Amino acid sequence: MVDDNALHQLQKLMANLELSDRSDFNPSDFCFAFKEPEGGPTNTSVQKDADEFLKLVFDRLEDALRGTPREQILQSLFRGRTCAQLVCQDCGHVKSRLEPPSTYMALPVKGRKGVSESLQEMVDGEIISGFECSGCKKRTDVRRRTLIAETPADRVAGAF
Repeated sequence: MVDDNALHQLQKLMANLELSDRSDFNPSDFCFAFKEPEGGPTNTSVQKDADEFLKLVFDRLEDALRGTPREQILQSLFRGRTCAQLVCQDCGHVKSRLEPPSTYMALPVKGRKGVSESLQEMVDGEIISGFECSGCKKRTDVRRRTLIAETPADRVAGAF
């Protein structure tokens, strides 16, 4: 009989990936324990959006940990913040907005050599034409980019 506790199964999955010499692990027990909204096991033959699935995993883990001594463990390990910026290409005026804390960042991976390239693209941003700058009051080009404002390590270091 399979242990039906999704937390136990996730722990087993992660421990095997971290501690064994194997490069893979069969997630069938985790999929059995991680139930669909209707109550049945996760259907592995149905393709799901990775972003939505990760959100669901974090939401369920946070719910399962609520009221326990480990309630804040996901936030301490994963939660960070980004800063959205618009930078005027004429006058250099910067408009920044600190985004709400998030447990993950979605990065494009297709056609990229790795995470470093995806992060660099996020920081480099893109040029948007015809934007009215609040600094120089002209219609101009601005660079829209996203910076990492706070990592979990930043919060932990700041707590001491």
